[in-house]
Amino acid sequence: MKITFISDTHGKHAELTDKLPGGDILIHSGDFMRGGYDENEAMDFFDWIEHDVQGYEHKIIIAGNHDRLFENEPEQAIKLMDTYCPSVRYLQDSSVKINGIKFYGSPHTPAFNNWAFNVDRNSDEIGEIWDKIPDDTDVLITHGPPLGMLDYTPYGGDVGCERLIYKVLQLQPLIHVFGHVHSSYGHKYNETTDFINASNLNEAYKLVNDPVSVVLDEVFKKVEII
Repeated sequence: MKITFISDTHGKHAELTDKLPGGDILIHSGDFMRGGYDENEAMDFFDWIEHDVQGYEHKIIIAGNHDRLFENEPEQAIKLMDTYCPSVRYLQDSSVKINGIKFYGSPHTPAFNNWAFNVDRNSDEIGEIWDKIPDDTDVLITHGPPLGMLDYTPYGGDVGCERLIYKVLQLQPLIHVFGHVHSSYGHKYNETTDFINASNLNEAYKLVNDPVSVVLDEVFKKVEII
């Protein structure tokens, strides 16, 4: 199974079209909008991922802190998705299984500047959100990183979620993919889980980072970064 990860495109998704290599699954880890209120922003992204992105049998997206439409007007957001990209699967604290591999997605991040899907840092509430992640999750998709894993920003140091790293170390998914922290794009492995920060934009909101692709062996549950 070949999977491509992208994240934090903030309206610049069209610049990625020629960089996508194709495969079995394309996953976007949130922040496909800019301000997050304008339906036209969402429709442009939905039209792109449905019609312009070719070569993937499955496509999965989650929302991010800039995708306010999904928090403020969830019914309208889903209606737009059903209209403009009916083949794309949206996950919000939910899962989907493809070829025996379970994918779970969640948009929540520790509170910062009152963006969408913000939850008080290190609170019981955010702990309860992560407790919903199924034990048999193979690929975990969150918008924000866990603490200490590709979460460094020059403006605040390590800003990942304390409760999320605790949960991930407990569950040991094969892959944990996220974005949110543009300055920490890359890959890290801790002997059990491949952590991927798939942010395509840098801190200056320029699209400089390529999509990240992996091959996941469904039988032996092994991951190879390609």
